[in-house]
Amino acid sequence: MTHLIETIGLIGDIHGENSYLASVITFLQSKSVSLICTAGDIVDGRGSVSDCCRLLRENDVLAVAGNHDRWFLAGQMTNLFGEQITQGLTADDRAFLQGLPRTREIETVAGLALLCHGIGEDDMSRFRPFDEGYALEANDKLQELSRSSRYEYLLCGHTHHRMVRRYGRPLFINSGTLKYDQEPGFAIVDFVGKEVSFFDLSEVSIELADKVSFD
Repeated sequence: MTHLIETIGLIGDIHGENSYLASVITFLQSKSVSLICTAGDIVDGRGSVSDCCRLLRENDVLAVAGNHDRWFLAGQMTNLFGEQITQGLTADDRAFLQGLPRTREIETVAGLALLCHGIGEDDMSRFRPFDEGYALEANDKLQELSRSSRYEYLLCGHTHHRMVRRYGRPLFINSGTLKYDQEPGFAIVDFVGKEVSFFDLSEVSIELADKVSFD
C-alpha cells in the first residue's frame, strides 16, 4: 500500500544558499513533515553548490531540476555563474544534478501533486500571484495544466514569489526562494489541515510569516 503524504516541507529555488538550506532542513525535520521537497535552481548563488547537493542527498530531499541547473550542466548562460559553482564540486555532485528530473509526482492524502520548477515540464514557464488577463491567456503551459484532471496541486518555483493560487483545477503553491537578497523563506504544506504556512528566514532566525488556508 502506498504511503500517502500528509505534510510537505517545500523549499523553493536554492541558488547555492547552503547555510540557509541546512537551517531549513533542520527546522523541517524538527516539525516531522512527511516529506521535504525542493523546486530546483540549486546552482547559481553566493554559497557552496557542493554543500547544497550533499545536504539534499544526505537528507533524502526530493528535488527537481530548474533552468539554472539545466543551463549549468549544458555549459549555457555561463556569464551567470561564478567560479564558486565549480569549486569543490565532486563527481557525485555532478551525477546528482544530472540525475534530477524536471518533474516528480507525489501522492498526498488530498490528491496527486506535481513537483516542478516552472509549470510542468517547462522550466521557463511561470505563474505569479499578480498575473492577470493576457499574461494568463497567453500562458500555454498554464492553460494546458489548468484543464488537466490529473493534478490537484502544483508545487512550483522559478518566480521567487510566494503564492497559493488556484487556476482551473490545480492549486499552485510556490514557497519563494532561499536567495538571501529576495526575502528568503520556505513553506510547510499541510494536506490534512488544508493550510500553507510560510516562514521568513534570516541568518539568525526562522519566523512564521503567514498562514493561508485552501479548499
